[in-house]
Amino acid sequence: MVRITVLVDDVGGGGDLPGEHGWSAFVECAAGAFLFDTGQSELFAENAERLGVRLSRAGHIVLSHGHYDHTGGLGRALAEVPTAAVVAHEAAFVDRYAADGAAVRSIGSPIGLQAVRDSGAWLSLSADPVDLPCGAITTGQIPRVTDFETVTASFHLEGADGPHDPVPDDLAVLTAVHGGAVLLCGCAHAGLVNTLIYVAERWPERPVVAVVGGLHMVGASPERIERTLDFLEDLGPPDIWPSHCTGGPAVGALSARFPDHVHPCHVGTVLEYPAD
Repeated sequence: MVRITVLVDDVGGGGDLPGEHGWSAFVECAAGAFLFDTGQSELFAENAERLGVRLSRAGHIVLSHGHYDHTGGLGRALAEVPTAAVVAHEAAFVDRYAADGAAVRSIGSPIGLQAVRDSGAWLSLSADPVDLPCGAITTGQIPRVTDFETVTASFHLEGADGPHDPVPDDLAVLTAVHGGAVLLCGCAHAGLVNTLIYVAERWPERPVVAVVGGLHMVGASPERIERTLDFLEDLGPPDIWPSHCTGGPAVGALSARFPDHVHPCHVGTVLEYPAD
């Protein structure tokens, strides 16, 4: 059995399961486990304790990309599982900023690369796929082939006057389950359609039966949302558990078009699939 537990999302699970702007999920099976992103604080670890999730089982800490709301809890994660390997794209620890008019804020990882190295953790920085427990694999860097999936224009490197940041480090995780694979997305800055095209071409033997996580269509144009829906309809929509940065209009449009395939996803959501 493969179990996926959402530890951090923008929407809390009610009661004593608070949320925060960010994402973190724990994936486990009989053979091992890994942590996918760490939210923006130590909340992922607190929610793990509340949910009875044993973070100590994690052999890997995987970072979907280098934004603060996915890496802010990395220091706590390294303390919880000091023997885990940290897996990320080689650009995950660059300085990043968001510029909104005159307002500029840092949105990169608050945990620097040197701090990770100093922790003694084994570090795998690669643009290529990396194997994980539970028959999972990172996508590595995702090619951008669509003309309608663009990265937020306000993302910059080196400050507001620096070059646009296309977030090349964005990656997803493909987790093998019986009958196919579950695609875990942190933010899908590369675009959900780009990601699904790449996965289908690279791993045709692993058809995607479910998509879980942030799909970064918050603020997306109606055209982008519509073209994404059309692609999913032509594909034959997988089950979709949209969360974090997907955005209300996109979730509403997905639910309206695919009412039997779109499901709520928040802190405390647990998904179980027979292992491959």
